[in-house]
Formats: sequence, C-alpha cells, structure tokens
Amino acid sequence: MYLIKTNGLLFISITFLLVLFSCSHQSVQEEVVIGEGSAYPLEGILTLPSAHEPVPAVVLVHGSGPSDRDQSVYSYNIFKDLAQALTEQEIAVLRYDKRTYTYQDSFTEEDLLTFTVYEETVEDAVRAIQHLQNDSRIDNEKIFLIGHSQGGMLAPRIYDASENLAGLIIMAGSPRPLWEIIYDQNLAILEDLDPDSTLYETNHQQLITEYEKAQQLADLTLEESINETIFGLPGYYLKEMESFNSEAVLREQSVPLLILQGEKDFQVNVEKDFEAYQSLLADRDHAHFILYPDLNHFFINYQGEGKGTIEEYHQGGHVEDVVIDDIVNWIKHTSD
Repeated sequence: MYLIKTNGLLFISITFLLVLFSCSHQSVQEEVVIGEGSAYPLEGILTLPSAHEPVPAVVLVHGSGPSDRDQSVYSYNIFKDLAQALTEQEIAVLRYDKRTYTYQDSFTEEDLLTFTVYEETVEDAVRAIQHLQNDSRIDNEKIFLIGHSQGGMLAPRIYDASENLAGLIIMAGSPRPLWEIIYDQNLAILEDLDPDSTLYETNHQQLITEYEKAQQLADLTLEESINETIFGLPGYYLKEMESFNSEAVLREQSVPLLILQGEKDFQVNVEKDFEAYQSLLADRDHAHFILYPDLNHFFINYQGEGKGTIEEYHQGGHVEDVVIDDIVNWIKHTSD
C-alpha cells in the first residue's frame, strides 16, 4: 500500500479566437490560445472590463496537478470566481488550462523522468504575461500575477523569468521545499489513524522511508536524482525545483508582494509556511500579509460536516468577498 497523499489542491504568442459574450456587468470574455505554434498550445479565457482606457490585469497560475482554466477542484472553481469578481472591479484576468491538464495523456514515462516545473508551469505563465504586455487594452505597467498553492510557490521564479510584473500575489503558498509540505500533509493524515493499526504502521514506515530519501536529495546531482522517486514524484522534478532560490528572489527584489493564507488551511501550514514568509520578509516594506481566520486552502469558509478534511471541498463554495476586496484594494493601491 502506498502513501496516503493529498492532491496539490497543491501555467510567445496568444491569438484571439472568438469574442464570446458581454456579461451583465459589461465585461467581455475572449477565448485565447497560449503558445500558438508551440508544441503545447493551451486554450484559455481573457476576461476584460468594458473600459475605454488601458486597465490593470492579472495572470492566474494554478496549484499542483492537472487543472483546467477555472482550477476546478471537486466542487470549487476559484479561478472562475476570481476572474468574474476582479473584472467587475475593472481588472482584466487571464486564465488558461494547465499544460498537464491538456496534454496529460501525451507525456511518456521517459518524458516525466526529466519533467520540471518550468515545463509544467513557468514557461506558460511567462507567455501569458507577454501576451498581456502586447494587448493595447492592458496597462503594461500594471500586470500582476496571482499564484495559488504551488503556483504561489513558483511566483518568484515566474517573476525572475519575466521581470515585467507590477506585483505578486501568493495565495496559500510556501517558501519551503515541496517535499517538506507533502511530508507534513501525510503526517497529519497519519495522526487521524489508530496508531496500533496495520494501516498506520504500513504508512508510517513508508513515510519515514520517503522522508529519509528526501533528506538525501541535497547530496545528489541533478543527473543522479533521475533514478529516484520521492513521495510519488520524480526526484529530478523535486531537485530541479529546489535548485531555484525563491527565498533570495523574494528578499532581493523590491516587487510588491501580497501574501494571503487561510487559517483553516490543512494543506499549507500557517506556522511553517505563512509565518515563514513573514520571517523571511520581516524587514521588507514591499511585503504585505493577510491571514483569514475561517478560510480554507481555497479561501472558502466551510463550517459543516467533514470540516478540516478533503470532504469539505465536495460541498461547494466561492472565494470570500473579503479576499476579493483585499486583492482589489491592494492592486489599486499598488497601481497608484
């Protein structure tokens, strides 16, 4: 029996295909293709307010795993929530299907041995940013990135690869290595099992084994890591991801940062992740932090049966208005 794991629950050209419709709040949605002419073109949507002058815009970057443009997870569609709400506040939003969602059946086992977050997320996010910069309806000086979960973890790398962003919004991200977060997620699940059960013992031993392998990852070369699998992920993927120093980028750059976290998030830890950002950026005036007492990993307030487990994601809900308001106010304040 393999480890119990939670989903990541833990992105140069774009061409317009069709203007779909005008919404009741006078916004327009246009279908787009990111990376047209590349090996992996991606379909998406640009949602625009009906302004007569260039407007601020955001690119939405997914968390881990295959995900569509709405970042549909069970009953949640938080990227659709963000796109609709931000557009109502005169902010354009670009969202698109993730490469591993559109082409998940195209990658061979050999491909995955050396697959990295650059191919999975970074390259497409940079292409999306470049598109917005070439759109006369977008204010080039006011393009922001919103990364959720692993997308937030990769926000510094995307910024480093583009360096044309007005600010980064990290939602439920972490400055820690991905394997540490996966380890904590598994450990939390084990704590709910009977410690005397066979299920507990089997998974506990496997968890220790994977943790020890992860700790040894630092001593391996990138080539040596190809032969490893850690917490179900290719060692090369984890090693390459750690090779980029996100903490250094966050500290050395002065790009405005908004870091958001739900206190009831059981996938990303407030003490180990949100407070790690606070400690890392304690003396940086460009970083702003907001912790929401009753919100989960998707910034939704759920108080019913199954609270604190994956079950709550099946119950539906929308990103809370207070989160939308904070994002809008921060973007407008930063843009002034």
